[in-house]
Amino acid sequence: MNCFDNGVKLNMQCDQCRNYYSESHLECVNNCSIQRNEFLLEGTNICKSCNVECKSEGGCYGGGVNQCNECRAYKLAYKDAARFVDYLLVLKSKQSELSTQLNNSLKSQLDFYKEMIKNFMDFKNRQQSNFNDRVTEIDEENMVFCVSECPTLMPYKTGNLYCTDSRKSM
Repeated sequence: MNCFDNGVKLNMQCDQCRNYYSESHLECVNNCSIQRNEFLLEGTNICKSCNVECKSEGGCYGGGVNQCNECRAYKLAYKDAARFVDYLLVLKSKQSELSTQLNNSLKSQLDFYKEMIKNFMDFKNRQQSNFNDRVTEIDEENMVFCVSECPTLMPYKTGNLYCTDSRKSM
């Protein structure tokens, strides 16, 4: 039985949506919606929720913290995110030898940014891989990562909510 109306629950009232399936609302819909803060998963008819770091009803074009149309809180520029991720990866590599020295604050900070590291590395790998026999470049000038709080290395905020390590940028 297929669904002919939107708003019906998949697997309860039908077995397949005619148009799209909203995972966040568990129902068939006409399209993926910015109002529901979701995006169309490429190659499917599934509407997925935007990352929690995306501004509600701001929408996104993918599930990563670097794929929000607007950030919920603060922004990290690509070069700053790259620097911070490098710093965290060094800390993470030394975590076993430093585990007795690491305090709870640093451990929670590392846990907090695991998703950012994963999104950053996934995106970087995806962008640097061949796509239809050509290499896509990372747009380092316009790439933004959304974060709920600025990292300790960049505790200051600019007027447009970018995290920075300089008081002068405020």
